[in-house]
Amino acid sequence: ESCGLGDVYKRQKEMRQILEQAENDLKLYGKTTTVLLDECHRWSRSQSDIMLPALENGVVRFIGSTTENAMIAMTPAIVSRCRIFQFRPLTQQDVIESLQRAATDERGFPGQRIVFEDGVLAYWANIANGDARTALNTLEMAVLNGRREGGTVTIERSLVEQCTSKKSLLYDKNGEEHYNLISALHKSMRNSDADASV
Repeated sequence: ESCGLGDVYKRQKEMRQILEQAENDLKLYGKTTTVLLDECHRWSRSQSDIMLPALENGVVRFIGSTTENAMIAMTPAIVSRCRIFQFRPLTQQDVIESLQRAATDERGFPGQRIVFEDGVLAYWANIANGDARTALNTLEMAVLNGRREGGTVTIERSLVEQCTSKKSLLYDKNGEEHYNLISALHKSMRNSDADASV
């Protein structure tokens, strides 16, 4: 997220206010404040420096979420004071079950019966590459564009191919997937496989 210098100072000021309130809550009520920060890899060093004393003194519990490798994206001082939980992509079976559950749950597509062509769910789960959000977003498009007969919507592989154009690849610019994708590119080029290289 890009922001001007004024925005950076505004965020630092907000962080200081939150930490001051957290310190007061701890002193007056014995309450520890939990700070939840989404996309914490976007945090600047100065923002980390503001948070560090509060972490060290037990004023706050910090929960950060990131799609990047926290060991690389966050400052070492913050990382060393945190426990890191790595969430892995879903299995193909997990994605298939998510699609089936969404297709049959009355809250998802009320009044519609969703039918999948044989083999389409396995193909779909492979394309989603462990990302249920991608699979479910594609399900919405497929239901809107599927073949309709009465209250039944049939989803065929060709429709899923149109809705997903390509497999989603994970990419973290400084992490492990960066090197995995570079390795795959090199192997494709070495094997003169132009389509795989692209």
